[in-house]
Amino acid sequence: MKKITQSLMAMSLVIPSAALIQSTTQVEAQTQKEVTSPSLNVRTGPGTNYKIVDWLQKGEIVNVLKDGNKWDYIEFGNGKKGYISDYYLKTVTVSDELRSVTPYWLTLRNGAGDKYQPIDYLKKGTTVKVISYTGNWAKVSVNGKTGYVYSSYLSKASSTPSKTSNVEETQTVTAYWLTLRNGPSASYKEVDFLKKGTNVTVHSYNGKWAYVTTTEGKKGYVYSSYLSKSTTSTPVATPAVTKPIEKTPTTPAISAVTKYVNAADGLNLRTGRGVQNKIVVKIPYTASVKVSDVVNGWAKVQYGNYTGYASVGYLVDSKPNVTKPTQATGELKGKLIVLDPGHGGQFAGAQGFVAEEDVNLQIALKTRDYLQAKGAQVVMTRISDTACSNAGYNADLSCRPNLATKMGADAFISIHANSGAASASGAESFWYNSSRGDQKLATLILDEIIEETGMKKRPVDYANFAVLRGSTVPATLIETGFVTNKSDAAKIGSPTYQDKFAKAIAQGIQEFF
Repeated sequence: MKKITQSLMAMSLVIPSAALIQSTTQVEAQTQKEVTSPSLNVRTGPGTNYKIVDWLQKGEIVNVLKDGNKWDYIEFGNGKKGYISDYYLKTVTVSDELRSVTPYWLTLRNGAGDKYQPIDYLKKGTTVKVISYTGNWAKVSVNGKTGYVYSSYLSKASSTPSKTSNVEETQTVTAYWLTLRNGPSASYKEVDFLKKGTNVTVHSYNGKWAYVTTTEGKKGYVYSSYLSKSTTSTPVATPAVTKPIEKTPTTPAISAVTKYVNAADGLNLRTGRGVQNKIVVKIPYTASVKVSDVVNGWAKVQYGNYTGYASVGYLVDSKPNVTKPTQATGELKGKLIVLDPGHGGQFAGAQGFVAEEDVNLQIALKTRDYLQAKGAQVVMTRISDTACSNAGYNADLSCRPNLATKMGADAFISIHANSGAASASGAESFWYNSSRGDQKLATLILDEIIEETGMKKRPVDYANFAVLRGSTVPATLIETGFVTNKSDAAKIGSPTYQDKFAKAIAQGIQEFF
C-alpha cells in the first residue's frame, strides 16, 4: 500500500524549502536500485511482520546497503534506513540515461540537497542526462550545466519519439471513474470522466495510454490499464488516427450535455471548482442540468437560471428511478465526518489483484451512505478518480486533513488498502495522537471490520503518516486488506464485502461518539 507518511521530498521548485536537510558529506552509493511498484513500504526489519516506517514511490532511487535474500537493507531520503522487498526493485543502469522533468519547474542545484544553491530552473518536459545518483538526488547534465535535482521529479525519457501502436478495437472501462484526457499523460487536461462499464473504441496506443473515442463521439486519451477487451480486435495496416502531442495542451471544446443529479440530499452548485467555494444553490435530487467544461472532477453546470460548478461524481446520464433513502436514524445527527478515499488521479495506489485507488473510493462511497443514514453530514476528499489537489504530491497529502480542519469536522477517516508479499493478509488501522481520540477511533473501527468481514486482524498501531499528523481532529487510517493477496483482494473488490466494510466503518464511528 502506498502509505501516507511524511514526504521527505522537499519539492525542488522555484521557492526552495528548508525542510530537507542533507548531510554535508556526499557519498556515491556503490549500488542503486529503482522502485518499480506504485508504492513500496519501508519496514524496520526484513519481513511484512515488521512495522512500517515510511514508503517510497515508483521511480525513487535508493542506496542498497545490504543486498539480502528477498529483503534489501537500504538508505533513502535524508539518511533514513530500512528494509524493502527486492521484488519491487530493479538495478539502476545510469549510462546515458535520459529523463524528463515532471513538475512545472524543477530547481537544478550545485549539491545533492535542498540547502545547496540553485544553478538553474528547469521547465516541465526538459530532458536531462543522468550521470549518477546520491540517495534520492540525481546528478544530471542539461544545457551545458551539471548539477543535482530530486530524482522523484524525473520520468523516463527517450531521445526518439515514442512508438505508437495502432489498432481498432472495442474495450470496456474497468475503473469506477476513468479520466479522459486530451493528451497521453496525467499532466494533460480532462475532457470527460468515463464510468465503469463504458465502452470505448481504441484507435492507438502511446506507451501505456490509449487514444479512444467514446460512444458519444468524444476523443481523448485514457490510461490503458483500466480498460479490458470486450470484442476481438482487428489490426489495421495504416494508422487511423494521427494525434500530435502538443507542448502546451488546450482543452477541447465540450458541448453542453444533459445530466441528472444522483445525490439524495441534493447537489451543491458552487461559485468555483472545489468545496472551498461558496454555494450558489442546492440542486434537488433527480433534477436535470446542462454540463460542460469538466476539469479535475468539477464541471460547469447550468441549472435553470443558475450557472456554477458541481462535482461530476453526483451526475448521471439518466434520471434516477431509485427512491430516496429512508429517514436518517439520528445516532450521528450533528456530526460532520470527512472521509478520505486514499490516492486517486495521478497519485495511484498499490496495484495487485485490484487497484487500491478504486476499492478505496468504492468503500468510502458506501460508508458515506451508511453515515448519512445515521444522520451525519459527510464530506469526501474525492468522489471520482481524481487527486485531492493537483498542485503536487505534498499538496495532495496536505489537502486531505486540511479539508477536515476547514470544514470543522468531528472526525477524519482515511481509507486505504495494503500491499506486500502474496502471503501477507488482514486489516489494520493506524493512529497518531492518542490524546485527541485517534487510538480509540482506530480500535473501534478495526474491531467492527473484523467482526463484520471476518478479515484477519492485524495491529492497531501508531504511525507518523502525513494525513494523520496533519489532522486537527480525531483521525485514523484504515487498511482494509492486501491488494496483493488473492483472498483479501476478492473481498475488498467485492461489492458485497465493500458494503460490509462500509457498514463496519460507520458503526465504529458511531461507537466512538
